[in-house]
Amino acid sequence: MAHELGSSTTKTYSIAEAAKHIGKSEATAKRYKKAVLAVWGSGSGGLTDVAGSLTRQGLKEIESYKRFTEAGDPAGYAADLYQREPQLDPAHDPSSETVTETAETHAVTSGDMAHVIPDIAIGNGRATAEIVPVNSVDLGRYRGGAELTLIDDPLAAARQLGAMVDGTIEAMDDDARYQQQRVQETQQAAQILRGKLSALNRRAAVYEATSAAASMVQSAAATEVQELAKEIQGE
Repeated sequence: MAHELGSSTTKTYSIAEAAKHIGKSEATAKRYKKAVLAVWGSGSGGLTDVAGSLTRQGLKEIESYKRFTEAGDPAGYAADLYQREPQLDPAHDPSSETVTETAETHAVTSGDMAHVIPDIAIGNGRATAEIVPVNSVDLGRYRGGAELTLIDDPLAAARQLGAMVDGTIEAMDDDARYQQQRVQETQQAAQILRGKLSALNRRAAVYEATSAAASMVQSAAATEVQELAKEIQGE
């Protein structure tokens, strides 16, 4: 059973304390911590202190990862986190939050350009020359037909998937050790029962022989008692 958290907001937790809190081994707690930090990526600063001990928030995130893992869905932790903290999602587009220029800003810019490059009217049948400022450039016109497939923050995605693989491997190792332990315990139980059965058989043989001898002696003594009684009674 997990022990109760301390009340201090500055308290941190070692791996041993975290393992006791979530009811797992220290190796499993280390694996959970590694996976959580990988999913948080550069935003994981609030989960540990400078010495690497878990903060209260870090311990809560490990508890959350444990719940998803025990439900058979460790990847669900990342999805849940990215809903709570969308800025941590490798697929998050920060440009969607950038404030764009207003129409008023464009109007001022256009007005400035009109003063810098005025209309030209020299006469003699010449038309007015206007220069339209270019506000955007499309690099695609220079790139031709070449296409480049991009992955948003591939290193973060690789770390996340790598942590998932590491967690799966450690879970396999833990389960293999558990299976081996159960095999050894079962073999020991069989050995104990074989010894007990052998002792029972040996004792039963001695008991049978002792009972047979006692029966013979008892029968002879009982017969003698009866005969002596008859003689005493004058029969």
